[in-house]
Amino acid sequence: IDFPVLNIPYLDTEIQIRKPIWYFRSSVNYRVHERVSVYGDFFYQSNGSQQLLKYRQFYTLNMGISARLMNNRLTVSLEANDILNTYDLRWESKYGYILYTQRADYDVRMLRFTLRYNFGNFRNIFRDNSAIKEEIQRI
Repeated sequence: IDFPVLNIPYLDTEIQIRKPIWYFRSSVNYRVHERVSVYGDFFYQSNGSQQLLKYRQFYTLNMGISARLMNNRLTVSLEANDILNTYDLRWESKYGYILYTQRADYDVRMLRFTLRYNFGNFRNIFRDNSAIKEEIQRI
């Protein structure tokens, strides 16, 4: 929670800002099978004020499923971001007769399919000895 307590001189008056912004996030990861898991994330921000800015509420929901196959060498996953298409970060600020607004129209909605294969152990082909290591051991 952001709870502002501000008294700001504004032209010939004083603005009192007292409207809090509430944040809520919930994440879950559930193993359906020993090789399959589903996960989700929900985020909410309420209307509220931060300094002279007034924010509008928004929320977003992300979900995914992941499976490990072929002795854990192959991972297949499907993820969806902003499923409800509700991510809309907006704010406004007013000073005198001038109104500033922003509508951050970030297109964060997406569907991602991933295949990842592990070919095995990585073998280090670089020499472990270096001039600095030898110098440190000498000291």
